[in-house]
Amino acid sequence: MEKMYKIFVSSCKRLLEEERRILAEAILMNEHIPVQMEFNFLGANTEYSIDIDMKKLKEADCVIFILSYLYGEIIRKKIGDETKCPLKEIKLKDCKSCDSEGCVLSFTHFEYEYAKLLGKPIVVIFNKHFNNENKFLKANDLYQKQYNGEDCKASFYEHKRKYNAFVSSITQKHAFPYSSHEDFIDVCSSAVKSAENLISVRQDVNGLVPYACLSELQRKMDEIKTHMNQMQISGINEIFDSQTLALKALEKEKDIYLGWNGEVNPIRILAIRGSSFTGGMGHEWTRFVLDEEFKEGKTIDIEFVLSDYKNETLIAERYTAFQAMQASAVALQKYKKDYVSDMKRVQAKINDYRKNHPCKLFLHNEAKLPFRMVFIGKYLYLSTFLNSVKAAEAPVLKISSTSTLYKVCEEYYKWIKSNSIEQT
Repeated sequence: MEKMYKIFVSSCKRLLEEERRILAEAILMNEHIPVQMEFNFLGANTEYSIDIDMKKLKEADCVIFILSYLYGEIIRKKIGDETKCPLKEIKLKDCKSCDSEGCVLSFTHFEYEYAKLLGKPIVVIFNKHFNNENKFLKANDLYQKQYNGEDCKASFYEHKRKYNAFVSSITQKHAFPYSSHEDFIDVCSSAVKSAENLISVRQDVNGLVPYACLSELQRKMDEIKTHMNQMQISGINEIFDSQTLALKALEKEKDIYLGWNGEVNPIRILAIRGSSFTGGMGHEWTRFVLDEEFKEGKTIDIEFVLSDYKNETLIAERYTAFQAMQASAVALQKYKKDYVSDMKRVQAKINDYRKNHPCKLFLHNEAKLPFRMVFIGKYLYLSTFLNSVKAAEAPVLKISSTSTLYKVCEEYYKWIKSNSIEQT
């Protein structure tokens, strides 16, 4: 720990409890100290003393703001002695802190103006959909169900115009937008690094921390690192009961082809036949893989690793997955005929697609291939073949590309591909 900084976390608590926790963990993971008002008081926001709020801001080396849908709790009389208001001298257009009504700014807005008055480095993380009513209503509903939180609709509508102006005015510099939970996790790391850079060039910040604090801080960091490592090892974001449900979820995702870096990632597919991807089985993966409906004009490289239709051992293996072991030789021959026909049709459609699109086809001869893998954008959609369940009806795991599990699956994919023959 060469230098440790105190980073004040400012935001409306409602609808952002999880985000505040994640940012605090990101600050700790970077060996700094998060300063959060909820760790100093037992009451709600309306019970916080503005004097202590100001004291914490003075002691902080930097402030990171999280802005989502709500302007936040109005300070009113919590500012204490109105005649000593530190914001009086900057004469904010909408500030009426010294009139008979008391301060009409929210705690977050006040903290921003006061941090700016103190000359503190400021970093902003903001929800790109902060003024989207439909997305707010969904978030509000989730907040009430998941956190037993209060209904925030009145607050959203009452201060909507003021909040929109506030967000627009402070997201011009050192600001990081996010649009989903996964984005927020990624953005937190960038925001903390930005805070470090802004603090490091300051001559008035030494970053010293009393030695007595280090052991407790180290203990908390170790706990968080253990938690993060467990998440990294697991890496499963969601489990869908079937391929159909996985596809319905994909339909709702925007920019599904983009990776964490914001660039278009190649689509990679490992399967036995690939019927699902060309519409043969009616499960419509084709819309995300071959058709143009969801690509929005993007040019995307596609790579198929499918079974050779001459793979007799694989055909027998798949047959036993759906039929009794004592099934007749005649039934097996009929199944084989249909199977080969299906695989030929799939490969023909892919070859036709390859004439005008960046697409490669590899054929493997694995007989006991246990997985179907679809790598799209930031995620891998992984299915496991079960003897008693058709592949299209098997559960689908959504796995983040940042996880260890994803990397293990990727190595498996590369191994199968390395033993396959590319079709030219």
